[in-house]
Amino acid sequence: MEFSDHKKERKEISKLKKGLEKKITQKLFQQPQNSDILEKLNNGDITEKQAEELVKARINNVTSIKLKGNKGRWVEKDEHKELEVKLNINNNTIKDIVTDLENNLLVKEPIDDNIIQIKISEIKPHPYNYEIYEPFESEDTKLRNDFLVSIEKFGVLVPIIVNPDYEIISGHRRYFASLKLELETVPIQIIQFDNDILAIIHLNKQREKNGTIIKNEFNELDKNLFKKLGGRGNHMKGGKSLDIYNHISKTFNISRGSATKLYRIFKEDEKLFTKIKLPQNPHGTISIDKAYLSLKSVKQNSKLKVLKEKNYISTIKSSLPNINSTELLNLLEDTYPFSLMVKVNRDSFTNISFDETIFKELDLKRKELIDDLEFKKSLTIRELLMFEKFNEIERTDINDKIKEEVYNLLWKPTDIDNEELTIKEIENIKPKLVKSKGDGYFNTLRIYTHSLSWNPNVGRNLKYMVIDESTNKLLGLIVVGSDVMNIQVRDKKIGWSNESKISNKKINNICMATTILPTYLLGFNFLGTKLISYLTQSDTIKKDWEETYGDVLVGITTTSLYGSFSSYNGVPNWKKLGTSKGKIILNPSKEIYSYWLRWLKQNHIEDYNKSMYSESGSIQSGPKQKILNTIFSYLNIKQKDFYHLNEKGVYFYSYFTNSFEFLQSKISEEELIPKKFDLEKVLKYWKPKSIKRYQKLSNENRLEKEFYWYEDLQKSELKEWLVNRGKTLISEESD
Repeated sequence: MEFSDHKKERKEISKLKKGLEKKITQKLFQQPQNSDILEKLNNGDITEKQAEELVKARINNVTSIKLKGNKGRWVEKDEHKELEVKLNINNNTIKDIVTDLENNLLVKEPIDDNIIQIKISEIKPHPYNYEIYEPFESEDTKLRNDFLVSIEKFGVLVPIIVNPDYEIISGHRRYFASLKLELETVPIQIIQFDNDILAIIHLNKQREKNGTIIKNEFNELDKNLFKKLGGRGNHMKGGKSLDIYNHISKTFNISRGSATKLYRIFKEDEKLFTKIKLPQNPHGTISIDKAYLSLKSVKQNSKLKVLKEKNYISTIKSSLPNINSTELLNLLEDTYPFSLMVKVNRDSFTNISFDETIFKELDLKRKELIDDLEFKKSLTIRELLMFEKFNEIERTDINDKIKEEVYNLLWKPTDIDNEELTIKEIENIKPKLVKSKGDGYFNTLRIYTHSLSWNPNVGRNLKYMVIDESTNKLLGLIVVGSDVMNIQVRDKKIGWSNESKISNKKINNICMATTILPTYLLGFNFLGTKLISYLTQSDTIKKDWEETYGDVLVGITTTSLYGSFSSYNGVPNWKKLGTSKGKIILNPSKEIYSYWLRWLKQNHIEDYNKSMYSESGSIQSGPKQKILNTIFSYLNIKQKDFYHLNEKGVYFYSYFTNSFEFLQSKISEEELIPKKFDLEKVLKYWKPKSIKRYQKLSNENRLEKEFYWYEDLQKSELKEWLVNRGKTLISEESD
């Protein structure tokens, strides 16, 4: 048997064991006799690992179990809290502390928050840059030309980051392209970093590179970071700690296990290291695993185990002797890779047969899904939104007549340069909400005027067009749908327990405003977002929610697009609760998601229904996320590996003065005290602000006079935009 076959079988057994353990404990938690363990876990009295060990001990008739720091006995209530006090860690886990330390290694101290325009002659390349990266003139001709074309067409979109000595930290290619084009000035941002070299590497981590450049980066990281702060794992040195492998994992977008191997390869064979294929070096010729296994030290110390092609079930069953073969086969159907074959061969309880045709097709689709998520993970949040918007435009097929009619219905001042007439038209605006079924007119407005792609919730959704009664023109859109299950700052403000939120189904009494969209000219020139966001407080939405879904609506959540600042700030009754944790789970592209959704319906209809519907048959809150979790579980994909950091402001509006008490299950629906929505009050707030904004832009000659219609977005523009930001992420195959 070839080595690759041994390796494949070892991986199959390892994945199978891990997957089974997870599935087994999940199923066993639901059994009545284990409800006490599940309650301890939900209350935070024990960890997930401890809960798993307790369940396994119980099923194997073990009366006591060794837990970390608690030899041979069950964990008592609040014991973990006593341990936290004893260790003086103030509810911060060690992982949190280490993560904070790593993040602080690149402390940024802005000298001036504002981006400034400066003469290009006043900045200069950093002297260390070309110890790592090749000169601009030596780069690939096509890439160099793409930069020149992009900057010539769009200008320098992303400011060049410099240190206080005006040495470039990020933006060398933009700098040299600007020089070649003879630009006189460029935008810059001055930032003080603790270590310029580390900052240069960090800000270039998404850039496509060759093996030599990555080796140069490793040399600098090893010299400036690892040897000064590190050791392996969380080794302490000089009062600071650093997990080297986590740092490599984050810098090069690979798993921690791969990072461990990569560092060893770098230390032992630099020539081999330059040939490794990485996300930043897609033209590498050898995988990390193959390179690692070819190291002399690994060959000498490894004792390869020969795994026989038999008794898969017996191998796993040995760890849980009291589970019979039928139960185990049921678990196998839920465990990757057997989950891809749908049916397990029950002719024998000691063998499982693969259907190669089905497996190869589905495994290829699984790889396509992972590649899609990996690509999205490599983009910044703004690049991701731009990319998804482009994909949406490409796949949208709406009748040209409808698009033309919608375009002509958009509200627009008769003559925006005529101040007296424009102010009069603003003062005459009288908005009303018109419920929409999501037809071609609604979809055209949502898709072609919003910078975000349109991904409607699978579940509860109410859609509204905002129309000006004076002119019968479109002012904007509002969409509300099922709220997400967990937002820490929202739940803390409400004072929610899992019992109230989940068991008592109070999550169904709030919604998420997923779209608050003014038309472009209204939004930019007249603070239209403030108007539309204020209108989400309308009693119309509250009434429609109860009539459609049978639940009283007591509050609405919404979030800002980027960061903490938002147009919602200052809008009456919208209370800012804080910021989200900053993690955005990446969703697959629509066509890929649709494929796996069909697969789930066809092969695991019970799991689909469980994710989609509650016990009463109504659509659950946030079902799409539950469906994705189920699909990812079958495919053995960890969704937590695919997310973006994008901290957002979280806002909440209460329809009743005592909404929180109701959500906490302290009062009944009959005791709710409604707030009064007054449209005249809304307009009295918005119109003076909109006129002031219009006059300010007019005086500064910054008024927008034409709509931005996203149908005009071209693939060439998207590629040039990404190149301008230092990215070469869209492959030629996608052209």
